[in-house]
Amino acid sequence: MAHHLIGLGSGRTTVWRSAWSAVRRWWWDCWRSSRRAAPICRWTRPIRRAAAAGLDDAAPRLLLCDAAGRAALGPEALVDLTVVDLETATPAWAELPASNPDPSALGLTARHLAYVIYTSGSTGTPKGVMVEHASTVNLLHWSSGVFAESEISRTLFSTSISFDLSVYECFVPLSQGSTLYLVEDALALAQTPLDVSLINTVPSAIAALVDQQAVPASTSVINLAGERLKADLIERVFESSGVEKICNLYAPSETTTYSTWICMPRGEAVVETIGRPIANTRVYLLDGHGAPVPYGGRGVYIGGAVCAWLPQPPELTPSGFGRSVQR
Repeated sequence: MAHHLIGLGSGRTTVWRSAWSAVRRWWWDCWRSSRRAAPICRWTRPIRRAAAAGLDDAAPRLLLCDAAGRAALGPEALVDLTVVDLETATPAWAELPASNPDPSALGLTARHLAYVIYTSGSTGTPKGVMVEHASTVNLLHWSSGVFAESEISRTLFSTSISFDLSVYECFVPLSQGSTLYLVEDALALAQTPLDVSLINTVPSAIAALVDQQAVPASTSVINLAGERLKADLIERVFESSGVEKICNLYAPSETTTYSTWICMPRGEAVVETIGRPIANTRVYLLDGHGAPVPYGGRGVYIGGAVCAWLPQPPELTPSGFGRSVQR
């Protein structure tokens, strides 16, 4: 597939919606072909809103899509797009090499975009965040240094590809030769127990699993992000399961999935905090003038693997990003 995408040209964002079981394959092929992926999936609600954000704003040339995706997006969204049918019986890429394309031949560098992902829109119109390969690799490299191979070895992949937690769940284990367990959402563990070693999800999902006594006995690490993590939930998880570590992770989408973290092993103090920066990241608490705030003040500035928004409208990026702060 990667070689087929190269033949179709590169340089614009690729948007796709595919069957969940094939997600990681198409995403990987987009990266190998130097294309940028802007994911839309059926878990994004409403799907027409996703189409407006992902197709109108990103202005892709190419759509990787199955029949359900075409039906969900509607014919108007597909006008002027080259659509690659992922369910065709005789795919054009079937006879092409399975080998990795040569990055140098494609002119691919770490500064090229890996993907475009959209913010939730909770504070306005969803904004497309342009994430470079270098930022994504930094996340993967950091994770490999703080989690043992055994902890990553059987990772639950439960987050929609429209949300950036999925980048961690998909590519951290794959980059280390580990196994993915693909489910529609984390609550699937309540119906079908799986032998997973690591769960990466939001606190509300873990709370529901704890209520149903559905945290697998095999799980040793739980990563929680996306919502405030309270001490009482951490204590409930430890009391009701065999989990050895609970990690609280934080970042806006603009800083590539995770920017800060704290790991709380079983038996040690439980604290409500977003922790400290991950590798190659800086965090400052500053006011509107760039001066440090007093204890208890607000104003988080993050430096490191920081990404820009798609330049539409162009006035948004300067309002959300400032100059580097050196202290």
